[in-house]
Amino acid sequence: MQSGSGSGFLQQLRAKGLAHWLWVLALTALGVWIGHQISEQRLWTDVRYRIYQETFAATRVRGPLYPKRTALVLVQDEEYWKGELAGRAPIRRDYLARLVEKLDAADVAVIALDFDLRSPVPDGSLVEHPAYLEETTRLRAAVKLVSVRRPVVLPAAVAFDAEGAYVEQSSIFQGFDFGGGLIHRGYLQLPYDLRRVPVGLELADGRVLDSFALAIVGAVDPTAHQRVATHASDALPFASYMTERDFAGTAPTDVRLFSSAYVLAADSAELDRSLSHKVVILGAAWSRNGFASGARVDLHPTPAGTLPGALIHANYVEAILNERTYKPLSDQLVMAFEVLLVLAIAALLALDTRPLWKATLVAGTTVFFILLSYFFLQNLGLFFDFFVPVVVLIGHVAVEKVLDWRHAAGHGPGR
Repeated sequence: MQSGSGSGFLQQLRAKGLAHWLWVLALTALGVWIGHQISEQRLWTDVRYRIYQETFAATRVRGPLYPKRTALVLVQDEEYWKGELAGRAPIRRDYLARLVEKLDAADVAVIALDFDLRSPVPDGSLVEHPAYLEETTRLRAAVKLVSVRRPVVLPAAVAFDAEGAYVEQSSIFQGFDFGGGLIHRGYLQLPYDLRRVPVGLELADGRVLDSFALAIVGAVDPTAHQRVATHASDALPFASYMTERDFAGTAPTDVRLFSSAYVLAADSAELDRSLSHKVVILGAAWSRNGFASGARVDLHPTPAGTLPGALIHANYVEAILNERTYKPLSDQLVMAFEVLLVLAIAALLALDTRPLWKATLVAGTTVFFILLSYFFLQNLGLFFDFFVPVVVLIGHVAVEKVLDWRHAAGHGPGR
C-alpha cells in the first residue's frame, strides 16, 4: 500500500484512469435516481416501516407511548355478524345514531365517525337510497342534537376529477342543516406513506378540506390545528406509532379500546369513567368474510404492523396533540449525503488495500448512517430515512466491485 502520503493517495486514484471515474460518476447519478425511485414507488415498504418503528422504539425520544387524548370504539365481529347489524353493508345508520347518543351521555370531548358514509351516487344526485332513508334521518337527527353540546367529526371522501384535481364526493349528510352545531368534516383516505401525518387537501373549487385526523384536532384544539395547517405545507411531518396493545392497556383504568357492544350495554356512570373528556373515534374492525373469517375490514400496513384505519387516525391525532411529529430531512440534504459519501467510499475503495479493510469501511459507513439518523431524531427532532442511502451505497459498492474484476481481466473501464 502506497497511501502513506498525499501524493501516494492521489497516484493510486489517477492509476484507475479517467474511464473508471466517469463510471463512478455515472453510477453515483444512477444510484441517486434509483434511491429516488425507491421512495417514490414505495418499494420495500414493509422493511422501511419496520426499520422506522424500531428506530423510534430504540431512541424513545419522548418516553414510552400510550394514548393520552383518544379512545377507540370499534364495531367487531360479535356485533356485526351475530347482532342486529346482520352483516349488512352499508352499516345500519340507526345503530350509529345510538352509539353517538350513548357517547354524548358519557360526556366525551369529541365524537368522530370513521365509516364510509358516501352517497350511492358520488355527485350527490342521489344523496341516500330510499331503502335507508328512515335510519339515515335518525342518524342525522342524533348528530344534530349532540353537536349542540360537543363537536362531531363527520367523514368525507375525495376523488379526482377529469383534470386530476381533488373533488369532494357527496355524503349522506349532503345539504342537511345542522342548525349551527359543532360539525367538522375530514377526508378519510390515508396517505401513501403511512408514516406521514395527512393534513389538508386543496379542492378543485379552491376550498381546503382537512384530513380526518386534522379535523379532529381542530375540534379539540384549534391552536394545534392552526399550527399544523400553517407549517405542514412543505412536507408532511412523520409520526411515531402506537399499537392496538397500547390502546388495550395493561390495567382496567388504562383501557382505551372498546367494542360497540360494550358502549351500548354499559350504564352512563361506567362510560363516564372510561370515556369522559376523551376524543372518541368510532370505527370498523369486523372480519370481511363472516364471523372470524378472513382479514378485518379497513386494515392497513403501518410501522406498528397491520392496524385498523380508526387506530391509524388516532395515532395521527395523538401525534399532533402531543407534538410527536418529526420533520423529515429535505430531499436535497439527503441527496447531498448520498453523493458525498458514495464518492468518498469510491475514492477509498480505489486504494490498494486489503479486502477486509474495504469491507470494514462499507460496514462502518452503514453504521454512520444509522448513528446519523439517531442523532437527528434525538437532538433535532428530524427524521432521516437511512434505508435508501444504505441501499444506494451497497449497490454502488457491488457494481464497482464487478467493474474492478472486469478491469483486472482487461475488459473494463480504466484500461
